[in-house]
Amino acid sequence: MKSLRLLLIVLLGLSGSMIHAQTGECSGTWTDAAEGTFDMGFDYTIVTNGPDVTVSVELLDIKDGLVAFAQTYTPDFAETQMDNTGGQSFSSTFFGLADGSAFNVAIKFAFAGGLATSTIIQYTVGEGCATGSSSDIELPITFEDGGLDYELTDFGGNASQIITDPTDAGNLVVESIKTDAAQTWAGTTVAEVSGFSEPLPFAAGATTMTVRVWSPTSGTPIRLKVEQVGVPTVSVETEATTTMAGDWETLTFNFANQAAGTAALNFANTYNKASIFFNFGTDGATAGSQTYYWDDVTFDGNGGGENMIELPITFEDDEVDYELTDFGGNASQIIVDPTDASNLVVESIKTDAAQTWAGTTVADVSGFSEPLPFAAGATTMTVRVWSPTSGIPIRLKVEQVGVPTVSVETEATTTMAGDWETLTFNFANQAAGT
Repeated sequence: MKSLRLLLIVLLGLSGSMIHAQTGECSGTWTDAAEGTFDMGFDYTIVTNGPDVTVSVELLDIKDGLVAFAQTYTPDFAETQMDNTGGQSFSSTFFGLADGSAFNVAIKFAFAGGLATSTIIQYTVGEGCATGSSSDIELPITFEDGGLDYELTDFGGNASQIITDPTDAGNLVVESIKTDAAQTWAGTTVAEVSGFSEPLPFAAGATTMTVRVWSPTSGTPIRLKVEQVGVPTVSVETEATTTMAGDWETLTFNFANQAAGTAALNFANTYNKASIFFNFGTDGATAGSQTYYWDDVTFDGNGGGENMIELPITFEDDEVDYELTDFGGNASQIIVDPTDASNLVVESIKTDAAQTWAGTTVADVSGFSEPLPFAAGATTMTVRVWSPTSGIPIRLKVEQVGVPTVSVETEATTTMAGDWETLTFNFANQAAGT
């Protein structure tokens, strides 16, 4: 009888569900926001059950119409709506994760009138949350440190890995295959989760990065994008074109010249990760599977070196992009001086549709190579001006690139009609209301 009873217990055990012990539990209250803000924040628990990870959260800020989403970054980039478990509590389980692998997630709460998204919570399956959020990924990135996770993340049909340089056995590089199933926008991100150890130090006159690239073809557009970790709306993209086929070259990417249809560089933003897109705009079905290599991601910062916008600005250097930007109904271009064929000037037409405040900006994106050295007793600028009439008020405004609230304006009045004169603008005497 004892033997029969034992047999029944064993059979029941075999037919029942396997029970896994919970491991790697971490919990706490999170208040750091990548988008929006938290007042009290949210409580969270992350725990491993066998190959599965469960994320549970409760928002402490009382909100109407609340829903929650888990935005995973590793092992894949995906947004999942979380199940409501009562009140302001939500939970989601992610299946089939390897013990010891990275699981990185941000929590987004959407509610009536707004949303708030956390920064990324870093978790190791079966072990627990990371003890710190600092990154060891420093620029220049050479991919030589075998003990460092460079957080390479492919998307859109790319397949990347760090390998020995096929042209130099003493060098490590990234191999990125844009497969025949790749999207036009397929690419690879470095520092996807943790970001760089320091944000990119963009500033006026410091807007470039370089990447060593090996491409099978010349004339191939390579796009580079930088953005803020966890805040995909904060980004800037630019492009360079390969000139070599089957050989290494260093491409320079100037973020002062953003790609068409993308956001402009904003010096007030934080940019701390990068993505590279090979043969941007062409899908894998059209180009076929192509293999690229890349290395030495560097913040060069010189914005074009000797071809920067320096004062005095004479408009004589056709290698310099003076970044003339019209607004309010102005139309401007650099032309030959109508009174001196050896001189280049800016022609600005204030059209019949212009606003009262129509004007033109120079160095709109990159700024001047050096900030204006205003000081006590040093507050003036001069501009040579040709006006069709005398007695015309001319306003000059200077400001900080990317921070329009930091500005000062002043005025001078023309005394000549149909001739050149030099006007002096004293910023110690700011225009009324500015």
